[in-house]
Amino acid sequence: MLAADYGFDRDHLVFVELQGVPYPLFRQEMIKHSSIASVSASSAVLVGGQTWQRSRTAGMETNQLIGIITIDEHFIADLGLTILAGRAFDPAFSTEQQAVILSEKAVRDLGLKTPEAAVGAVVTFEEDQPLTVVGVVKEFYFRPLSNSSR
Repeated sequence: MLAADYGFDRDHLVFVELQGVPYPLFRQEMIKHSSIASVSASSAVLVGGQTWQRSRTAGMETNQLIGIITIDEHFIADLGLTILAGRAFDPAFSTEQQAVILSEKAVRDLGLKTPEAAVGAVVTFEEDQPLTVVGVVKEFYFRPLSNSSR
């Protein structure tokens, strides 16, 4: 398991639970240190957990159970994830609150034909909030390998 390919760069990563500290303040203080290359945020520790939501795209008769994590605009670059289609989050776009980035598996599970075809599609999650796909990333593990799913 130590030599396994998780699909992201595990070297030099440190996961910190903020325990009530506001992320913008934490990030601002951390990037002041020359020994810290970058700081990003996610709603779950990779290979540790995530939440699940039922999701669907237009034309789907049943919802699909999709593992989700919330990330900031630095996360994809910091982990060395590969964008297959579209783009990463960008705060310059005012619509980023209504955007989603999918993994290859989510593209397949949601019945979208290819990563390129997924960009621009609308995905609706349990809370009936429609989100527009702005990007697709190459598959990576965000659950423990013992669960044998990405």
